[in-house]
Amino acid sequence: FSLNTGTLNNTYNVNVTWVGDVNLSHSAQQTTPAPMSIRTMNSVIANEINATIMGENVGGKVIITITLDPLQQQLVGTQFKLNYDNTALEFQKVDFTTKGNPTNFATDKGTYVNLGSLITDGSTTLDKTTEYKITFVPKAHLTNASGLIFTYFAEAVDQKANKVILNIK
Repeated sequence: FSLNTGTLNNTYNVNVTWVGDVNLSHSAQQTTPAPMSIRTMNSVIANEINATIMGENVGGKVIITITLDPLQQQLVGTQFKLNYDNTALEFQKVDFTTKGNPTNFATDKGTYVNLGSLITDGSTTLDKTTEYKITFVPKAHLTNASGLIFTYFAEAVDQKANKVILNIK
């Protein structure tokens, strides 16, 4: 944050920690820092974002696409646990489309894929261009992917380390 003296001041509490999960619920215990005052032009707070999960069968592969609409949030972290039927699908890869240099992560756990992004340097935010393409190879011929994939956990966090409500469509 750049500091500027003036009459329009907001107080922001800044915490520093090492990475656990994106909303810091499994990270180091947070301490309350001394407040800092900074000047800002507006302070719109909405506390929710939208995400869309779409699945399609393309070229013999099942591709799940997760897109984000952060609305007015300064989104810096997402995490999704995408469950899949490992008797019908084999995980292949995740392709990330994100701005800047976030830490993008994807780990296949055998029955679900843990994936998302985390920006810790303040250089940018996750915006409407953020997209995750998860590719699976069917183990047998499929006519559709209905019932083979579902999300059982998803979370997001803003620049102030506040958990953001994630509306999945």
